[in-house]
Amino acid sequence: ELDIDVNRVFRLIVEPHDQSPYSTTFIANDEKHKSEWCTDIAQCLQNLRYTNLVTGTFRNASTVIAPESVK
Repeated sequence: ELDIDVNRVFRLIVEPHDQSPYSTTFIANDEKHKSEWCTDIAQCLQNLRYTNLVTGTFRNASTVIAPESVK
């Protein structure tokens, strides 16, 4: 059995449209790393939302220039 601090554990649940949901459990080195990982994952999710918004809005455009924060 693992002896871990529950404050370092978090789970990422993925719910694809075309597959069954699945999850991954992460164990950070410490609470600071956990916070950093959560921030990075949140930023990635936000970037995906912006990408979907931009590509959906400009579907017929031959090129789309995204703001640097989205790239």
